[in-house]
Amino acid sequence: MTFTFAHLSARAPSLEWNPSIHGKRRRDERPAGRAKMRELIERQLYNPSVVLPMVALMEVLVSTDFSLGRAGLVVATRGAQAALNRSREFICAYQHGAHAAVH
Repeated sequence: MTFTFAHLSARAPSLEWNPSIHGKRRRDERPAGRAKMRELIERQLYNPSVVLPMVALMEVLVSTDFSLGRAGLVVATRGAQAALNRSREFICAYQHGAHAAVH
């Protein structure tokens, strides 16, 4: 039995649109999945829970002249401040709640 490389020289089928195989497609014709994906993206992008953080991030980037290092530092600092304030609120609520239960 002789081994040959003939099978390796065969060209792999192209993944591009081939009208002779797939038929002609009009330019304005789009697959149904593409329209559904577009609707999903539009619905998600107009959601305030997505838009508001993006606007806040853009404000930080503009205020730091688009320096990613400085913008990251500002975001981290604001996050740390928010976490500290939130933990203080919990500690105060716990202490006042425990104090009221004892007396």
